[in-house]
Amino acid sequence: MSIKENILPLVEQHDWDALQKLFSRMTNMEFRKTEGIMRNDILPGLANDDFWEALFHLVAYRHQAFITCILAVKHLVDDGTLSFDNRWIEELVMFLKQKSPGALQKLMTMAIPILETESQIDKMFCAFGFENERNRIAALINVTTPLAYYMLFKILKHLADNRELVRKCCVFILKKNDELSYNMASIVREYFDITDIRSRFSLAVAPYELSFIDSSYDNFKYVVTGKRPKI
Repeated sequence: MSIKENILPLVEQHDWDALQKLFSRMTNMEFRKTEGIMRNDILPGLANDDFWEALFHLVAYRHQAFITCILAVKHLVDDGTLSFDNRWIEELVMFLKQKSPGALQKLMTMAIPILETESQIDKMFCAFGFENERNRIAALINVTTPLAYYMLFKILKHLADNRELVRKCCVFILKKNDELSYNMASIVREYFDITDIRSRFSLAVAPYELSFIDSSYDNFKYVVTGKRPKI
């Protein structure tokens, strides 16, 4: 039998003890293959509640190997069945906070680019205990997508009085060294009047464009991707 054929019945039966025993009998090569099989073949076939239950038990077994299985959440996003109202998420968060807080942030950073709306990201933040704005900044700033940058921009607006924090975020974004990040840094520099950074800024944002950016995500996305508003 293949690795998948051995694993799938145990996942379907929620027999996590037997699954862990199976993992413990695997060779190193077999176990390395298992992470990809779980992420690409098995988890994408599970309904929402079963997905989070399986993810918790995998991460609890060996979070270093299975944390990337969060990427399989994409099938729930695609079919519109994603929900964070699940007790297994609570178990997952409690485990990672005790075992590896860094892994919890890594999980969030991997999941955010897959999510498609502000509401989904907000709900995930709440479910995973990222209520603090600084914690949200730490997760969002590592993601290079227009939506993540828009949500980061809105948080920075709320914390605009903390100019040193805004400046540090701008510097961090610049160091990512890609076109979207240069554009985001340009917006941050102009919007928050951060003038003491000497670096490449690819996007010249005119004063009239700042209110355009402010009004909606669609407008922000239009500008951060290098287009010019038609006003």
